[in-house]
Amino acid sequence: MPPFDLGEFLDRLERSDLLTRDDLAALQVEIDPVRDAVQVEPLGRKLVRRGQLTGWQLQMLLSGRDAFHLGNYRLLDLLGRGGMGTVFKAEHVVLGRVVAVKVMARRLVKSASHVARFQQEIQAVAAIDHPNVVRAIDAESVDDDHFLVMEYVNGANLGSIAERRGRLAVGEACEFIRQAALGLSAAHQQGLVHRDLKPSNLMLTWTADSQPLVKILDMGLARFADAEQAEGGLTKTGQMMGTPDYMSPEQAWDTKAVDIRGDIYSLGCTLFRFLVGAPPFQGENSFQTLMVRTNLAAPTLRSIDPELPRGLEAVVAKMLRRDVAERYGDPAEVAEALTEFSSPPTRRDVEDSPAVEPAASLTLSDAMEQPTQVAGGSLEQFLESVRPEPQQSTDDRDGQAAASPGRNRLALGGLAAVVLGVVLTWWLVANPGSTTGDPDVVDNPSPPPVDGLSVVRHPEQVIDEEQLFELRLLGESHRLAERLGDPGFELRIRPGGPAGVTVDRNAKLTWTPQESDGPGRHTIVVESRDASDSNWQPLSEAVVLVREVDRPPHLESPGVVRVDELQEMTVQLAATDPDRPANVIEYTLGNDAPTGMVLDRRTGRLSWTPTEQQGPGEFRVTVRATAFDSEVIDPVRQRAESTLVVSVREVDQPPRLRSIPSLSMRVGQSLRLRVRADDPDEPPGPVRFSLQGQVPAGAAIDPITGIFTWAPRATQAPRGWRVRVRVASAANDELYDEGLLLLVVRPARVTARGEVVPSQAERKSAAADVLDVFRPLLAQARTPLARSRLAVDAMEQARETTDSARAYSLFDFAFETALRGRQTAVALQVARAWQRRFQIDPVALTLKAFGVLNLTTLNSAARAEISEEALRVFVPAVNAGRLSEARKLLGLAVGAVRGDPDEVARITTAVELLKQVVMENTAGVNKPLKLTSKGKVALGGLGNQLKRLRFTPLFRDAAKMSFVRHGDDKSDDLTDLGRSLWTVSGGDVRLETAARDGASGFWDKSDSLKNFRLRALLAVDTTTGSLLIGGPASGRFDGLQLELAPAGLCRLFHRGSRMAVAGPPRTPSRDPLGWDRLELVVRGSHVIVRLNGQTVVDSDVPGTLTGFLGLDAKLQAGGQSVARVRLRRVRVRNEEPR
Repeated sequence: MPPFDLGEFLDRLERSDLLTRDDLAALQVEIDPVRDAVQVEPLGRKLVRRGQLTGWQLQMLLSGRDAFHLGNYRLLDLLGRGGMGTVFKAEHVVLGRVVAVKVMARRLVKSASHVARFQQEIQAVAAIDHPNVVRAIDAESVDDDHFLVMEYVNGANLGSIAERRGRLAVGEACEFIRQAALGLSAAHQQGLVHRDLKPSNLMLTWTADSQPLVKILDMGLARFADAEQAEGGLTKTGQMMGTPDYMSPEQAWDTKAVDIRGDIYSLGCTLFRFLVGAPPFQGENSFQTLMVRTNLAAPTLRSIDPELPRGLEAVVAKMLRRDVAERYGDPAEVAEALTEFSSPPTRRDVEDSPAVEPAASLTLSDAMEQPTQVAGGSLEQFLESVRPEPQQSTDDRDGQAAASPGRNRLALGGLAAVVLGVVLTWWLVANPGSTTGDPDVVDNPSPPPVDGLSVVRHPEQVIDEEQLFELRLLGESHRLAERLGDPGFELRIRPGGPAGVTVDRNAKLTWTPQESDGPGRHTIVVESRDASDSNWQPLSEAVVLVREVDRPPHLESPGVVRVDELQEMTVQLAATDPDRPANVIEYTLGNDAPTGMVLDRRTGRLSWTPTEQQGPGEFRVTVRATAFDSEVIDPVRQRAESTLVVSVREVDQPPRLRSIPSLSMRVGQSLRLRVRADDPDEPPGPVRFSLQGQVPAGAAIDPITGIFTWAPRATQAPRGWRVRVRVASAANDELYDEGLLLLVVRPARVTARGEVVPSQAERKSAAADVLDVFRPLLAQARTPLARSRLAVDAMEQARETTDSARAYSLFDFAFETALRGRQTAVALQVARAWQRRFQIDPVALTLKAFGVLNLTTLNSAARAEISEEALRVFVPAVNAGRLSEARKLLGLAVGAVRGDPDEVARITTAVELLKQVVMENTAGVNKPLKLTSKGKVALGGLGNQLKRLRFTPLFRDAAKMSFVRHGDDKSDDLTDLGRSLWTVSGGDVRLETAARDGASGFWDKSDSLKNFRLRALLAVDTTTGSLLIGGPASGRFDGLQLELAPAGLCRLFHRGSRMAVAGPPRTPSRDPLGWDRLELVVRGSHVIVRLNGQTVVDSDVPGTLTGFLGLDAKLQAGGQSVARVRLRRVRVRNEEPR
């Protein structure tokens, strides 16, 4: 549309709801004093630089669009277009979350089959939950618009990376495809087939610890394989979906016949492209490419590059077999086969690699690939659909419709059917441009003749926008030629013709059509009359077809930027497209860009942090802006270039401290922590460490090595300490960096047992204080889960405090809070800790907790723990002669494990033995039980049965553990085999230290176990650690280890071979209260692992399982800053073999 004035732009900006009312008011105040001088496009670019608009939003506003909301989402940018729809970057208007929104093409909404395919896509993506597949978030409809909301992946597609770098290193190429195969395997498990895998459909992003993460994009071509076979599918035979360079041979013949092995073939083509620089097959057109791959075997890797590994050549060859049956049958097999060749690259390896020329055989970059199924004008239709209807007359609307320009579309159709007949047909589908101008002119294209003369009709002329057009209307032989130039003979352009057309006295027609005139066909009628005559008569008619010409965008000069070494610079490139409607602009860098410079292709934001090696110096960088639309054939014609000059100044940099972790410790422990720093100068110089500000007594740091040591005293706890650590250049102490070492020092562990209950007055005072503290938290804890968390928090405080009255009141509050939440399992945890600290009645407390028992809300692990607790309290009940309560406890123990027949049988035996004990120890009816000399009931066989049911603590005393240093590295800081890092007492284990090199562990050699059941509480914040099974009395450990770290939770490894032998099929769910119930059952060579009642491992395993149990921890915890292991109530019970 023609450019509009400032007032209209501000109106559109207000209707768009992209700026807040305050921002709009501030903008009005800013421009009012200079309103007459403000131009629309420079103002818009200024808003983009401020971050108030995106570049795409500005382009849409300038092209006449003012609606940017779809349901609850605000559209930010256009990410791409596909066969099924258009993808936008968007933001949730309430949550502020940035997402990707895929909108189905409006031209396809009327087709029920395409709607079904879109709904199938939503189901397909939502069914997959895997880190290597883009995750679906929501699916919505607004009126007739159907759209899918997906996670927004901030990264680059591997197609663009491969285009820039040509070939990838073997390790990173295999790692990228290995991760993609894992994601594809997850899709395969859901019965899905992708059907369009290629480099540009693989997105590379980075995790928080800078590890590469590949995600599969565009599941829009996926389908349910089972549903396809059962119902005949939604994709018609002969309609080909996919990209020829990466399509399997069978997909070229019949799309419906493709299964997961077709995706494996496409993945193989992609890996081939990464390793060699070009796909395995390429012809001059799509037909040749498909014909070659269906008749010839793929070339081998080493036939192109003999330096590539032989083993990798075999893997790729198997992925590219023409015979489907000879390929891998599952993507998981591909992932496993590529593991030995994979090596994750660093972010610098990927982003700083220099650009290279693409391989000679490449005809189009991956970024410009289009599926064979051609997409329509979905973007334009969608934007029109969200645009409010203007208030205008019917005639105006008809006029606008008549003026809509047509676009040429080149479509490849029916290719699969053509392959079958070995005939290729291409045809051009053209939408002819509509006539523009006055409706009256359109209704009467042929003017009546002049009296006695015929109208001179010229052949149709074809010109380009902004091209000068001249036409002599009359020949020399025309009867009126002699009157040309006569002042009494007048000529004019009939009103209603295109703007800017002129005719002079010599009947010379002149016109330079503007951007708004094309594309379109215009009829120009020239009229004449004598000066004395009032009537105009048609003299000549010319039909001019104006072709649209895409012009390059206007790229503002980025100028000169000065920056210091290691200082980040950002430049916002700004380009506008003079075409209307404006095209999408992409920004790129030339090959002269320095290493590390990054440019966002869509937003034009350029960033760079010069390294020490890159300064001082001046860099002249070519920046480009290219306007893309569906008709762009030669991007060079729509590209503008400019030069950014960057002057890098040399600066001496201070040393940089590495991240210092936050730690917690108790009085009585000693901390030895190595603080590390780097000197960014080249070459690096020596540094010195020191402590600044208020330093706790006894704390010190070695100035040379940076080793911090401290053993806090009782008077320094409980307290959080902030120790300021400085590292300075040894040559210039004014160049320094500082960081905080945060230490939470807790009192020494409370070991008191069996304390006397404080007096009523003491309890009352302490209870009032506790209630004052917890009353606001209690008011907020409205759900059972929230009350459970509050109860656990109060119990932890009670365990830590040395004040008996306060500890008792905290236990009381925690117990009552758990009961109010009807959380029996939590109440029993509190009761157990309470009974260990104070002399209270365990039977009454336990039965009170059972008063709110609801087994239907508990998982099997919690029910087993409840049964175990009932049996623990059973013996004190019997010894106290409280037989009815003892029977009730046994009944509760049986009911809690009713789904476990073995446990039920054991407890039922105890019930019968209890009856026998009562008969043997009662002198008569209503007589008390007979007691032994120790004041206890003679339990006899019941006692033996209870021993078989009872669990005993493991890892009870650190002094009795056998500590060992695992691994062969003796360069770590473990001066005492790591013994001082562990706190071990009564089945509770804790390790917390800054991440460092090395590993430490210990064995509990109190009992050699064969068939056993182990139970423990595992803290969710544990970052490292393994449970060791089958430890030897001496010599090499050849048993199993059960992983406790989150990355491999509950996986079993054979220690000798370091091979995984069993593991969960999916990531286990964790307990919301922060403590997982872990159970390990070993019977011979069979192992069962349960987490929170869910069986995650149940299989026979190799290796030695008979022996001791132990714990092991790698202190470099998978990129975490803190190595932490927390276990509670580790206990074990011998199991009778079945």
